Amino acid sequence: MEFGFLTTALIVIIGIVLGYNVLFSLISWIIRKREAVWYGKQPMSMLRMLVPKEDEDAPTKGPIVMEQIFNTLYGTFKPIGFFRRLFTGEAQPVMSFEIAHIDGQIYFYSYIPKKYKRLIESQLYAQYPELEIEEIEDTIASALEVSKPFESQKKSFQKAIQKYSAEKTSKGFQSMLPGNICVAELELQQPIIWPFKTYEFFVDKDDKTQVDTLSSLTSSISKLHHDYDQAWFQLVIRPQRPLWQKYSLEAFELIKKGYFNTRWGGLTKWFVRWYPSPWFWHYWLIKVPIMGTIKLFWKGFGLMNPVETVNMLEKKEVGFTYWELPNKKLTKIAFQSTIRLGYLSRAGNIFESRLKVEEMAASFNQFYWAEVNGLQIATIEDTSTRAGMNLYEAMKKRSMNGPMILGVDELSTLYHLPMKTLETSNIAWVRAKKLEPPAEIPIPQEFPD
Repeated sequence: MEFGFLTTALIVIIGIVLGYNVLFSLISWIIRKREAVWYGKQPMSMLRMLVPKEDEDAPTKGPIVMEQIFNTLYGTFKPIGFFRRLFTGEAQPVMSFEIAHIDGQIYFYSYIPKKYKRLIESQLYAQYPELEIEEIEDTIASALEVSKPFESQKKSFQKAIQKYSAEKTSKGFQSMLPGNICVAELELQQPIIWPFKTYEFFVDKDDKTQVDTLSSLTSSISKLHHDYDQAWFQLVIRPQRPLWQKYSLEAFELIKKGYFNTRWGGLTKWFVRWYPSPWFWHYWLIKVPIMGTIKLFWKGFGLMNPVETVNMLEKKEVGFTYWELPNKKLTKIAFQSTIRLGYLSRAGNIFESRLKVEEMAASFNQFYWAEVNGLQIATIEDTSTRAGMNLYEAMKKRSMNGPMILGVDELSTLYHLPMKTLETSNIAWVRAKKLEPPAEIPIPQEFPD
């Protein structure tokens, strides 16, 4: 009798949990759809930034300065209620920071809501007084209207290239040109609470100067298969709710006590993504009761595996032990982040475009921290397939797709304005200073003759 009651209660609990998760998934899908519509209505600005190479302070800037700027941009976060998100689709502002090789030059861009244009400009000018910022047309959206299939355009390709060469302008490629685009999205290799190697650990051993962490990526981007191709790096971010840090610390403490501690098993990775949901009501209605049951199960079956939190060898090598590194990340301001790489082959060569994207992705191996975390390709497709077209559309719209959560030090490691020590040959630097005109210069209206 008692056994039957317990079985019935267990079935009811499982049914409630499954039913709730179906409802939760449906609501999340509706919110994502409404967010996409809301984002599509927001006016955006594309800013191109040129840094003076002669700036004597440039070697001391780079990621350190960009981390401060990301901290400031977190001020765009605003509390948005659940029902407001559900019925209006209003969401946190999305910003994209990009590097692109176009027309033989590597440019640095930021794609931001128009209402925050002055904020980002003031922050950049405060650190780079001689920086040049120009608002331009969206380089990715105007790069190519990919047509399918490409085979029907092959005959006219040479004529199109000749016309492009004759009509080339600083605005980029004409949309009439055929081609193929390969796009990849990156992901963290391990649970999100462990950081990858950040700029603090890229220091020259001899003179103790900061090494520019962009050198590997820009070197890869600088070499295209053909002069008329293009290459892009895209870092899309939006502020993450502060509750994420609180719940992530709770998840981390549970792992240290021995729950879900399978040392990089899929179970640990899933748990760290699932537990820190920032939805307050979701946390109390579902996660707290479920965790109470799981704890009893874990202890009852002897699955506890408490960790050793001190390893002096690790501490000597990197300044942190393995189990101290999450505390380093979770004390930082965080953003939801999506990283994409893209390559446009004007000749429509799928093999070349895919190979180049994989080469660009390999440049992120420098941030891999052995047995801690790193970045890897999550998905890679080209525009000859439906999946590739969807990825390209997501890149044009700067969509957040299964976002990671990265701290400001990780973001500034991946994107910052180039340092003077960056040796990549075709970076678009400011070559001449712009000066203010004299205060008492004659005005034609005052001297008509």
